[in-house]
Amino acid sequence: NPVGKPVVASDGSIWSGARSGGANNFGTIFRYEMGSVEKVHDFSLPLSGSAPEGLTFNGTAFYGVTSTGGKFNTGVFYSADLAGNRTKLHDFEGVVEGQNPNGSLLFSNDLFYGTARFGGENQAGTIYSLSPEGDFNLLHVFEGGDGGEFPHSGLCLHSDGWFYGTTISGGMFGDGILYRIDEEGNFEKLHDFFGFFDGASPQAGLAEDNEGKLYGVTEEGGTA
Repeated sequence: NPVGKPVVASDGSIWSGARSGGANNFGTIFRYEMGSVEKVHDFSLPLSGSAPEGLTFNGTAFYGVTSTGGKFNTGVFYSADLAGNRTKLHDFEGVVEGQNPNGSLLFSNDLFYGTARFGGENQAGTIYSLSPEGDFNLLHVFEGGDGGEFPHSGLCLHSDGWFYGTTISGGMFGDGILYRIDEEGNFEKLHDFFGFFDGASPQAGLAEDNEGKLYGVTEEGGTA
């Protein structure tokens, strides 16, 4: 179960992860180089994290989250060097910080930004930032209902300086929302998805084109 888009390291090798499999069936980190795939790390113990999501490279090391495992079994934040040596940096405390962090982290202004699918005060997911050392900052707790719930992908940094994302449910029609948030945690809901007309349950991340337009896909809905 490979997950996340491949990431190119400073040495030109291509890295990614798998949510399961490996020696302990908790997931792996692997790299592709010179036409061959090499496993560089086996996730070994639930307390250190399991079921990794996508990787992010900040120029010196890889960073990522796992959706399960850790002290509270709600995910961890970790780093890995080019030799595959991994260090756990933070345990997500699900009820407060969010649980089951998902997607690849976004690196901006020396911080990593991401979403957690569940958990938080309203059990509807959260948005957070982390320093490379593992210092956690909670930016937004999804309200559930009209305020959106259950973000399923990471964030997209737009040229306007805001982070954009979606939730797979909640909103006025229960089919998800489009939102934006800044580095300080100022949050705005921008659109309520209405399944029959414009799709429902947006799960993949967003992408910006050269004119500043955002593109995304929904798993369900539409008129066809």
